[in-house]
Amino acid sequence: MAESSSASERSRSPSPARAVNAPKSSRTFVWLRELPKAIPRGKTWDQLNRDGRVKDIEFGKDFTERQMLKLVRENFTELGEADFSR
Repeated sequence: MAESSSASERSRSPSPARAVNAPKSSRTFVWLRELPKAIPRGKTWDQLNRDGRVKDIEFGKDFTERQMLKLVRENFTELGEADFSR
């Protein structure tokens, strides 16, 4: 019986080669405290980077919205249970 359950486990989990070779997309996320009038640059951008408020997050092509949201929350733990519905 153990043999059949391990075969079913293998069919459910993606192979490591597939996970490594899957197309990915990287996005830069910036956690802003307030809505700026322009894209942050120069000193403002440098300060956001120093404060850890700029993160490059890589998503797999087949990621669901829930998986993407989880990655964003993992990278910006300070956001807690913020509403991301917009």
